[in-house]
Amino acid sequence: MKYVQITQGFRNDLISKKAMLTVQELAKRTEVNRWTVSDILNGRRSQVKQDTYKKLVSFIEED
Repeated sequence: MKYVQITQGFRNDLISKKAMLTVQELAKRTEVNRWTVSDILNGRRSQVKQDTYKKLVSFIEED
């Protein structure tokens, strides 16, 4: 299982893109566990599985 390092820049991009969504709404839109999303946003998680990272990158990059 491959893991990806979560950088502060990535965390900032996710927070910025999240805007007014709740953690639960963000989790639902990205299909990532809400506790994982919460841990990433609050800096409690520094690595995630590559599949999880790809889902979050797709969310950040969507228009």
